[in-house]
Amino acid sequence: ARIDRLPEQARQVLQTASVIGRAFERRVLAALEPLNGLDAALGKLERAGLIQPSGAQLIFRHALIQDAAYNSILLKRRRALHGRIGEVLEQLFPERIEELAPLLAHHFDAAGDARALAYSVQAGDTAARLHANAEASSHYGRALETARRFGAEEQIGPLYVKRGHTLELSGRHEQAVANYVEMERFAHERGDLSLEMESLTARAVIYSIFTDLHNPPLAEQMLVRALELARRLGNQATQAKLHWNLMLHYLFSKRLQQASEHGEQALALARGVGGEQLAFVLNDLCRLYTCLGEFEKSYATIREAREMWRALDNQSMLADSLGAEAEAHFNAGDYEEVLKLAAEALQINEQIGNVWGQSYSQMLAGFVYTDRGLADQALAAKEASIRFSDQAGLLAGMIGEQAELGWLYGCFGDVERGLALVEQSMMVADAKMPTWAAIPAAVKIRLHLLQGELENAHRVADRFLIETTSIPYARYAVLVELANVELALAQKDYEKALACADALLAEIPPTVLPDVPEALCRKSQALLGLGRRDEARMLLREARGRAEVLESRPALWQILALLAEVEAQSGNPAEAERLRAQTREVVAFIAGRLEGVGLREAFLGRVRVS
Repeated sequence: ARIDRLPEQARQVLQTASVIGRAFERRVLAALEPLNGLDAALGKLERAGLIQPSGAQLIFRHALIQDAAYNSILLKRRRALHGRIGEVLEQLFPERIEELAPLLAHHFDAAGDARALAYSVQAGDTAARLHANAEASSHYGRALETARRFGAEEQIGPLYVKRGHTLELSGRHEQAVANYVEMERFAHERGDLSLEMESLTARAVIYSIFTDLHNPPLAEQMLVRALELARRLGNQATQAKLHWNLMLHYLFSKRLQQASEHGEQALALARGVGGEQLAFVLNDLCRLYTCLGEFEKSYATIREAREMWRALDNQSMLADSLGAEAEAHFNAGDYEEVLKLAAEALQINEQIGNVWGQSYSQMLAGFVYTDRGLADQALAAKEASIRFSDQAGLLAGMIGEQAELGWLYGCFGDVERGLALVEQSMMVADAKMPTWAAIPAAVKIRLHLLQGELENAHRVADRFLIETTSIPYARYAVLVELANVELALAQKDYEKALACADALLAEIPPTVLPDVPEALCRKSQALLGLGRRDEARMLLREARGRAEVLESRPALWQILALLAEVEAQSGNPAEAERLRAQTREVVAFIAGRLEGVGLREAFLGRVRVS
């Protein structure tokens, strides 16, 4: 009732404004139309308790008052006011258009004005550039609605691509797939083969990567269909992209020969086309070369890619390139370089809010801390990686890292906690990636064997097929397949243990260094069980040398302890005692790192070095 007594012009402005600023907003109001007595009108509203000061602004005391005022305006008049406000903003603040794009998009959209489209796109582009991906996808969604309303069909396809990309970067993969399905439907309506091809490619990438939507057969089917369309269209740039995607698909299904063939085709096509696609191909060829053990090729390709990412100012891919190179250095045993690269990648990922990248960076650092026996840092890095994996839907962390964390706790003496973590990993694998169930199953077997629970280990082995997963990196083969070796050793089936160890070692490229010392140690145990002591001694000495080069303390203390037993049995008590002393030093180092996390005594109770 009190609002009705205000001057007409003042009432209309108040009904459209959610917040009235005393400086910026008053310039807008003054430009809209002469408002004699505005201050007096505002004073009346304040005294009536409908608005109140808030810093340099006046705001409605309650959202319901604002809504009631706004909805009382006739729709035609409301649209006119929104349109006029948008025009005034354009006129008064031309230097702040990018900043004001979301507000301009809102006013022109409410006015039914086609200018809303350009401002929504600009708002989305700005947010995407600032890595505010959730906000960007929202702006692109509104732009899509506006483009449909005004028949701007030429903009709809690119907007689907932009929205899908930002949804992916936000880890909202299901929404991204739904976006691309809409995009394919729109492509069919227009008979646009190029847009259909883009939709298939985008979905195939999502189904290829390790998220909860991982579906390799569906990914391969879509990639092959898309490649056929690209060839029909004579589109070399898209062919390069699709060969690149097929390279990744075959890499992560451990078909390395096919991955190499598609990788080489992708590189040749991308060099002809140039641009960002070449950087993507180079970036992931590094991973292929790493899995093949061709590290010099890995370094050369990833450094070329990185220079392109810097030039393109693509921070998320710059961070990913650092991670890819860190993987190569880890497999080559260059641990200091891994930590340096992972730290740089983590800093970038934190700056841009990329939780997927933060999980990946912590994972890489955790590999080194684990192998070096830096127990407290290893636990912290893995826990952080898992936390970020849960936010991003990254299955490599939710399954692999969770299982590895369980293994660490078991090795440090807290087997019960380890088993609980492995159970969580198994539930995720069962629900989202059954082909990876071998990872937690293998760790569970090994944890039971640490406890001397052979029957429980058998139960797990009877339920699961313990064989290498589709993850192409050697360390996962070692993590999983050592369960078969250790189970055979526990059963005193030394022939089987030796055969399993040989098969595992044959699977690892000769240039890969991590985790090999532990595999050699288990093979030595099989040889000792078969009475082949001299062969076991030679193999243990090789394992010791490899572990010392890497400073791989968890493997080294086991190797030294076993070698001490062999020397004692061979009539070399002085050498045996010297080896035991070295073993105690290594164990003391690891125990010291466990003091701060409350596991020192549990670890020493499990190790029992004489």
